[in-house]
This record gives sequence, structure tokens and C-alpha cells, in this order.
Amino acid sequence: MSKNYYEVLGVDESSSADEIKKAYKTLAKKYHPDLNQGSKESEDKFKEVNEAYETLNDPQKKAQYDHMRKFGGNGGNFHAGFGGFGHENLDEMINNIFRSNGFGFGFGGGPFARQPQRNRDIQARLSISLTDAYYGKTIPIQINNTATPIQVVVPAGVESGDQIKFTGCGDTSNTSLPPGDLYVQIIVSDDSSFKRFGEKLAKIVDIDALDAIIGTDIIIDCIDGSKVKVNIPSGIQNGSQLRVAGKGMPIKNQSTFGDLILGINITIPVFNSNELAMLKETAEKIKSQR
Repeated sequence: MSKNYYEVLGVDESSSADEIKKAYKTLAKKYHPDLNQGSKESEDKFKEVNEAYETLNDPQKKAQYDHMRKFGGNGGNFHAGFGGFGHENLDEMINNIFRSNGFGFGFGGGPFARQPQRNRDIQARLSISLTDAYYGKTIPIQINNTATPIQVVVPAGVESGDQIKFTGCGDTSNTSLPPGDLYVQIIVSDDSSFKRFGEKLAKIVDIDALDAIIGTDIIIDCIDGSKVKVNIPSGIQNGSQLRVAGKGMPIKNQSTFGDLILGINITIPVFNSNELAMLKETAEKIKSQR
């Protein structure tokens, strides 16, 4: 059965461009070959997700696809010859529909106009660290053994699944056709100290049980290399969260930052016999006064 690109991405036809992009990023990361090595099913799903996004992310392709779903089936054969119709048959059929409704124009242009042939597009993946995603970075990549590397300007705050387009930098094997485009997909690697949730970062902090009881101040290392003093209030519970404002990831195209969330993990220290005796005496006094 023909594929429904909206179902592939888990969105509906009324979804906004941002909603479609968000759904694509989630699925692209889930099925990415680097994260599912050896899984043919994930590889096929990843290709399917990219194919769906390539169509629904392009306003002209999306308009053409939506018209095809309306007049020629569910549009799932969009990349394979219009679901069994030749271009001429489909164009003529829709022309007749427009003419019968008083639209006196033919298909010389508009969403069903034939696109000029060109060489194929190329997709490449670029893995970067979370620190590179924080600061942004320019990284040269070599495509098709070209003499001059392509400089990929990775913006600060980039997320896994984001794509950077280079017009005319795709395949050039057929010199009689215009070159294709290059799409570089960014993959942000996991970090040993921080876990990313959009513009927020999370970090686990170990707190001694005695410090959790009486409260203390600790120094936190942030992703930007700075150190921040954080107050641990007395009586804090295991699993509690503390927020450090503005110490998360930069928000793309803005001068603002997300927050750093600290997850509290209370650890029990090992005491010697004298220390245990002192603790027991203190604990008994406290209990007697309650």
C-alpha cells in the first residue's frame, strides 16, 4: 500500500511547519543508523522519515503532494511517478477539473508544473559534541572528493536532526544538468556530564547525607566552563531538582539560554565506630526533643 507521509511523521494535514519539523527531529533521532547499528528495520524507517520530511517541509512539494492526495489517491507514490498516473494524464485530469469550475488556465506553472531536471541531492551526516552544539562551530567536510572542502557553519544551539542546506553542492555527475543540493544533517553526540532536553540541560549531583540533613553550598561546573555556587537547603530529599537559570543551551537565533536542572542524588557515607557512636547519641537527643 502507498505510504502516507503524514502518518509516517505522526502528524496531520493541519499541522504547522514547526510541528512537522519537531516530529521529524524526534523520529530521525530515534531511527538514526548511528544509534541503531545493524538494524535494517531502523535504516528503512530512517529513509522513510527523511523522504516524508523532504516532501512536507518544502511548501511547493507539500502543495503538490496534497493535491495528489486529493485527486489521485493518498499521494504515497509521490517519489515514484504519481501513484500510477503519468504526469501528462494527471495534469490533464486536474486541468479539466479547474476548467470545469471556471478556472481558465492551464498547467504552465503552479504546483503541478514540471520541475527542471537536475542532478540528485546528496545527504551527509555530521556528528558534533554537545560543547560544539553549545558554542557553534565551523567544520570543513569533504564531499565527492572535491578539491575545496565545504565549510559547514553549525549555529549555537543546534539540535540533532537539524539540516543545513547547501544549494548546488550536490551531485554533478551529469554535466548537462544543474547540480543537486547538499543536505548536512547534524547529529549531537551524548555527553558524559550533561543530558540535553531541548534548551535545558540536566546534571546529576551527589550530595552527602549529612550535607542533605544540615544544608550546604556546593560548586557546580557548567557546560560553558564557568563555576556556579548552589545552595543545598537543609532537609533536601533524594531525587529533588534544583534549577540554575540561564546555564542550559543557547536558544537558536536568540540571545537567551535555557536552564540547568540539577538532579539530587543523596549518598550515604561510611562511618567508623566513633563517628557512629556520636551520630547515635545525637540522633537519640534529637528524637527525645521531638
